[in-house]
Amino acid sequence: MRIRLSPELKDRVEAESRANGRSMNSEIVARLEKSLASSVFDDSELPSAEDLARASEVSLMEVREAVWSEVVKNIINESRFGRRECYVQLSKIEGLDPDSYTHAEILKFVRERLEGKGYSVEQPTVGEMEVKW
Repeated sequence: MRIRLSPELKDRVEAESRANGRSMNSEIVARLEKSLASSVFDDSELPSAEDLARASEVSLMEVREAVWSEVVKNIINESRFGRRECYVQLSKIEGLDPDSYTHAEILKFVRERLEGKGYSVEQPTVGEMEVKW
């Protein structure tokens, strides 16, 4: 497997591998293994509860906006063909987990936003939303 590294990154890997008494290949493998290791964190990697709550809220907002953008894109695409309704396949939207407790919150956000703009919204299944205008 070949990889390209910027000269700066190559120099850093070279320096770290020398400092750790390893070849560059071994250094890269060790770092990849560490980054891909189990999701169990040691205490030094665990953020404060406040920081984690803030990060969770930001992530939720990002997913909410991604879902909203996908719904808007679907509505606009369907309207270009003269249609007055569309089905949004929610299960295909990256970041939206139907088994997550936040799923209902995100759908409520999208529904309220659409209804506030005069759209009719139904959700025949957990994985899809029907929007009419």
